[in-house]
Amino acid sequence: MLLRRSHVLRDAGIAVAVLAWTTSGFLHGDGRLMWLIGLGGTGVFLALLGLDAGVRQVRASVDGGGVRVGDTVVVARKTIRSGWIERSFEGVRIHLDRGVYPDAELQAWSDEEAVTLLRALACDPSQTVVRFPSIHRSVAMAGSAAMAGQLFARDLIGWGGHPSASQFLLLLASCFLWALLIFVFKPHETSVGVDGVLISGLLRSRFVPFAEIESAAVESVGKVVLRTRAGGRVVCRMRGAAADAAVDLIRSAIAPGSGDSEPARRQLRRDGDGDVGAWLARLRSLASHATYRTATFGGDSLWRVVDDPNATEVERAAAAVVLGAAATDDERARLRNAAARMASPPVRVAMQRVADVADPVDDAELAVAMEAVAARDPAA
Repeated sequence: MLLRRSHVLRDAGIAVAVLAWTTSGFLHGDGRLMWLIGLGGTGVFLALLGLDAGVRQVRASVDGGGVRVGDTVVVARKTIRSGWIERSFEGVRIHLDRGVYPDAELQAWSDEEAVTLLRALACDPSQTVVRFPSIHRSVAMAGSAAMAGQLFARDLIGWGGHPSASQFLLLLASCFLWALLIFVFKPHETSVGVDGVLISGLLRSRFVPFAEIESAAVESVGKVVLRTRAGGRVVCRMRGAAADAAVDLIRSAIAPGSGDSEPARRQLRRDGDGDVGAWLARLRSLASHATYRTATFGGDSLWRVVDDPNATEVERAAAAVVLGAAATDDERARLRNAAARMASPPVRVAMQRVADVADPVDDAELAVAMEAVAARDPAA
C-alpha cells in the first residue's frame, strides 16, 4: 500500500501565522493585538492540526523502476536516495527519502515484507547509506523570516508608516537573508552508513565512526543522542519514527561482534610508515599470493574489514587499497558498491578511486585521498 499524505492544512496554518506575525509589526494598539493573537493563534492551531496529515491508502506495486499505481510510475527509483523501516503503533512502514522531492511511505504487513520491498527498490538499509532529513526545517525558516519581518516592520513604522519601494524591498531582502542563514547553518540531514554517522550541512559536517560511539538513545521525540567513548555527546534531530529507526541501525552496528577482523586490521594501520607513498607501497605488497594464503590475512578478512563497524577510517580505506591492487572487474564492482555504503566522505572518495583505477601504483590522486583519510586518524 502506498500512503499518500495531504499537508495542505499544515502549510496553510504556517502561512497564516507568518502573515499575522509580520503584519502585526506594522500596527499598534488593538489592531496589532488582533492580528498577533487572533489570526496568529488561528494559524498556529491550523498548523498543529495539519502536523498529523490525512493519509489515503492506494494499492501499488514495486519493481526495479520504482513504485507504480496501475501502469503509472508515481515514485521513480532514480529519485529514491535511501529507505528505512519505521515501526510504531501504526504498524510497519517503509519511509523513502527522495531528496528535493516529497518523501514517500509504503505500508507493509510485516518486517519480512518490508525488507523484501526495500530489496526490490535496491535500498536495503544494510546495503546503502540511510539519510534522515532534519526535522521541521521549513517551520524553523518560516518562523525566522517572520521574526525578521517583525523586527524590521518596527523600523518601517519609524519611517512614517508608508514605506517606499526601496524600503519594502529592504524588508523582503532582510527576511530572505535571515531565513538563508538558518538554512546554511542548520544541519541538513543525518546519514548512517556501514562505517558511522555523518551529520552534514552546507558549511560544516561531522563524521562519528561507529568505533567511537559508546551508546545511542532517543531521549525525547525526534532527539537522538550519541555518546562517544571519549565522553562526548552528539545530538541529531529528526522525525519521531525516523529517530527510532536511526537508533536501531546504530545500535545494531555497535553491538559486540566476533572481532575476527582484528588480525588483519593490525597490518593495515600506518604505524611506522613514513610518507603516504611508503604506506601505499606496503599495502600493495600485502596483496601477494603468499599473504592471501595466510590464515589471518586474506581476501575474506579484508572484505570483513571493509564492513566491520569497529574498523577505523584508515583501516577501512587501507583494506580497499590491498583489495584493489590485484582486483578483478567483479571485485572492482564490489568495491564501488562498498564505497556507496560509506558515510565518511574521505573514505568513500578513496575507495571509489581504488575501484576506478586499474593500475593504481603511480596514482597521485589516490595518494592525496589516502592522505586525507590518514589525517582524520585520532592516533596520528
